[in-house]
Amino acid sequence: MKCKMYILQLFLQSIPIIMNSLLKDKFIFWLNMVVVWSLAMGLLYFLRRFGAPDPISIQTNGVFTNDISMRLPVIMGVLIGTFYFLSEWSFDLEVINRLSFGKILALKTVTNFILLQTAFWVMVSRGVTMAGETLSLEIAKDVVDSKIFVVILVWFIVVSTCITFYRQVSRKIGGSILQNMLLGKYHKPREEERIFLFIDLQSSTTIAEKLGHLQYSELIRDCFADITSAVLKTNAEIYQYVGDEVVLCWKSKQGLQNHNCLKAFFLFQQTLDKRADYYKKQYQVQPFFKAGAHIGKTTIAEVGVIKRDIAYYGDVLNTAARIQGQCNDLKEQFLISENLQNRLEEATEYRFVNHEEQLLRGKKEGVRVKGVKKI
Repeated sequence: MKCKMYILQLFLQSIPIIMNSLLKDKFIFWLNMVVVWSLAMGLLYFLRRFGAPDPISIQTNGVFTNDISMRLPVIMGVLIGTFYFLSEWSFDLEVINRLSFGKILALKTVTNFILLQTAFWVMVSRGVTMAGETLSLEIAKDVVDSKIFVVILVWFIVVSTCITFYRQVSRKIGGSILQNMLLGKYHKPREEERIFLFIDLQSSTTIAEKLGHLQYSELIRDCFADITSAVLKTNAEIYQYVGDEVVLCWKSKQGLQNHNCLKAFFLFQQTLDKRADYYKKQYQVQPFFKAGAHIGKTTIAEVGVIKRDIAYYGDVLNTAARIQGQCNDLKEQFLISENLQNRLEEATEYRFVNHEEQLLRGKKEGVRVKGVKKI
């Protein structure tokens, strides 16, 4: 009963921490970490009992009894999952995300190891208290010298490294792309309705000649790093980077929801405006991007053997790219197709500018486009 109350108390204490973020995805991530670590500790408990059917206990006045050890996976799952969530949340900073893959992996592994050990000792302390004992140096020494401590220590390192590695790979190639490849969702081509947003740096050739290739590459790298916040806030997928252009996409439902397909570009531009002083000081330029968006059917397929990727095929991509290419002629920063505007719910925070039907390169029929401005 005491153990059940402890789990309930820990859960209730964790809720304010999670909900104060006001972000649904953070709560889901926390819940995922609790489930993953509960399963991991459950597997460890099973393997320990399967290999040696005697009860898991540390032989110091019976600190861990049979009754407590049966609840150990859930208790440790909640503890470690919460600690791990807080660690990942604190590490979700721009300065850290700009580090190399290896450095991030090493830094997170060390930090998570320390936090996980803290969770373990919280559990040991609680177990000792529930057994009617007081945690002392003598008991702590027995815990450290026990074989189960070594097993749990190694298990912590293996599981935390695997989770960190998965999350970093997911960020490198895109979370949804990695999941779809693991599930084989697009192993056979399938058709979906998608929204594509092409974002391109204006006057890129002039800027490249002014800065030189190395410094120009650093500029593009900084700009594409600054788009991260907009991508995460609008649930966008980064389809590809092509030179000084980035292509974002959404399933139609996600892209239309909360006008994400429009919001993404303006959030990106807002970030660039806030960092204007940095760009002027570092590169003597203020990066200015143009964008074009369109909605339509696309065929999605997993391609390649040595280097696999998710590829999109269809007229919607060509049309979106051509719409973006009309920005200079129509003196607009952001253009979308009339088809996309018609699918959007009332967007009072945006103003749409009508333009005549455009005969886009490579298309036989004209396309009506709209300029988009943030009010």
